[in-house]
Amino acid sequence: MKGLQESKQALSRLLDEERRLLLRLEGLLDAEKAILLKDDSPEELEAACITRQECRGALLRLQDERSNLLRMLGYSPDNAGLLSLIKACDPERALPPRIPRHEEIHRGAVVEVARFEAEAIARPQVLA
Repeated sequence: MKGLQESKQALSRLLDEERRLLLRLEGLLDAEKAILLKDDSPEELEAACITRQECRGALLRLQDERSNLLRMLGYSPDNAGLLSLIKACDPERALPPRIPRHEEIHRGAVVEVARFEAEAIARPQVLA
């Protein structure tokens, strides 16, 4: 039982960190969207893109850490393995409600910024 409790604690820590990073990414993407809408500062946009990429890099490192935890515990390093681990170590189902929200934030934010980037590229640039 102690192993399952330790697994739950490790998973909880990873999910909390993922939530924190995804909320940060959401804020960064909102800021980037505002910069795109202003359309007057390429330097500011570049800085925002660098910060966003750093946050995404942290999310990828966290995903690797989660995959390693799943492998170490004998689960597949994908969503099915994650759900299996949650079922095994969290019978009261305290962890699953966090997961869909994470995916929703990430998917929605990435799609929205991609759309604004495409629109910004398509707009003709006026040289002063």
